[in-house]
Amino acid sequence: MSKSNKITFGARLGYRLMYGACWLVGLLPWWFLYYVLADTIYFLVYKLARYRVKVVRANLAGSFPEKSVGELRAIAACVEALGIAASVAG
Repeated sequence: MSKSNKITFGARLGYRLMYGACWLVGLLPWWFLYYVLADTIYFLVYKLARYRVKVVRANLAGSFPEKSVGELRAIAACVEALGIAASVAG
């Protein structure tokens, strides 16, 4: 026999909260989304959460073993800036 396909209260609540949040974000003007919200998300993800910093540094160290630590950090900063530019452009 098949199991009941009832949606739990928590799932319904989560859906409604996300739907409401997306609806509210959709009401914001584009300049706010582009300049304020995007910069805030960047700060949270890249600066506070340190997203993939270790992976980037390990990959650069493996790719350029002759470079010093300072040079690798400068390259990593350029890679990060490139990623930001690609996310804004795309």
